[in-house]
Amino acid sequence: MQSCDVNPPDENPDCFWGKVPVDQWTYCEKLLEMGTEKGAAAQGGSKLMDRLHNHWESWVTRENIVSLANVGITHLRLPIGHWILGDIEPPEPYVNGEWPYVLRLVGWAREVGLKVWLDLHTAPGSQNGFDNSGRLGNLTWDKSYHNVWRTVKIIEEIASQVRIDGALDIITGFGVMNEPGPYVPVELLKNFYNDAYIAIRRSMPDAYIYVGDGFNSANFNSFWTGTKQTEHPKKNSIYYV
Repeated sequence: MQSCDVNPPDENPDCFWGKVPVDQWTYCEKLLEMGTEKGAAAQGGSKLMDRLHNHWESWVTRENIVSLANVGITHLRLPIGHWILGDIEPPEPYVNGEWPYVLRLVGWAREVGLKVWLDLHTAPGSQNGFDNSGRLGNLTWDKSYHNVWRTVKIIEEIASQVRIDGALDIITGFGVMNEPGPYVPVELLKNFYNDAYIAIRRSMPDAYIYVGDGFNSANFNSFWTGTKQTEHPKKNSIYYV
């Protein structure tokens, strides 16, 4: 790594003015601040978008998708941020631009016969305080009705966009919210899931819909007990490799 004293942060991405980003929030925040501190906020925004587009462009390639299909993988679980279609409210520093890359992935999946299951990995206020929720250390999603309502609206907009973009044949599953924390009230979570289910079904009538159990599967033993596979399947937090 080159010295930050010699190469300032706008030339050396490892510096970030001495503060290392730990999640999407602080990554966006620090790159935007880099422009502001140099007297050009737009410069920071431009650098942020350039770096994110470079990441989106290269992180997953067609060769990756072909390789997965060749070894027998049939479904891809795709984590997405709640800001993906532009629902960003102050003081959130997020920027969006990922959706065209989602559609590119859908095209590749269609070519090789894979299905894609979206997974809403973040939520306004953070649903668990993990870094992969968008903001590390924050867990306020359930403390605000606006956060919950906004998440349902975001889910509905994403499902609608899937339909508008003609991707229902490939995007056949929707994860309502990744790993809600164990401190989220169970009844609030169940009510949210019911509202999200209705929102998704308006545009994706045949999709598999899966949910997180708040790290306590016993709370969901009698929840969503439909008989059809596409009617109320559940997801717990056990992962298999």
